[in-house]
Amino acid sequence: MYRGQESSIYVIGRSDAGNHETIRPWYSDFTIGKRPGTAAGLRFYGEVEFCTDDESGTRRTITLEAKMQVLEDKTAAIAVSGTGTLKVTQPADIRNNVQVSVTLTNTATLKYTTADATLGSGAAMTLGAGTKLWLNTATLSNTLNLPTEGTATIRIDGAKLSAGDHVIATVGTGATANVVLDPASTVLDGRKGSLRIEGGSLVFNVMSKGMILIVK
Repeated sequence: MYRGQESSIYVIGRSDAGNHETIRPWYSDFTIGKRPGTAAGLRFYGEVEFCTDDESGTRRTITLEAKMQVLEDKTAAIAVSGTGTLKVTQPADIRNNVQVSVTLTNTATLKYTTADATLGSGAAMTLGAGTKLWLNTATLSNTLNLPTEGTATIRIDGAKLSAGDHVIATVGTGATANVVLDPASTVLDGRKGSLRIEGGSLVFNVMSKGMILIVK
């Protein structure tokens, strides 16, 4: 389930009129869409958690198609927990200069399915050990905190990227060895990609087609 906290009341979303929806058990993948006939997406205040395991503990996929809105001028935080996947299809609508921090825990996967999909920017994104971050483009507007123990995995769609270095994000806490490139990351026409940390940034390199690296 996913849940937001407002005045110690756990809710899952709000309608345009501010009515709380009902939390109920779920046993399948589901999509959070915009309510028909409303201008608002998924509004939340303070903290919201997306738990990607259902009531029976089975990993699931939650697809966030509604544009997430943060309307209050205060700290906002998003947690993605469990063993399943949160897929984000829309750019967040962040107002009043709110910076949204994002934390991945357990072995959860956060998947941005479009180039402009986001859960917010400016604040830190923290990857826990065993988590996976899927990027549709090699740009992340959050400072990226890597796990201090264990390893996080990043998958990048580099099919539309030119050859050379592409800075993904500024790196905060974490050692250089605690993030790896998913072998399933896509590149164009058989090109290869590599991931490294250099000068406080996480850099994705796309090799030119036909390039051969010889190490002696």
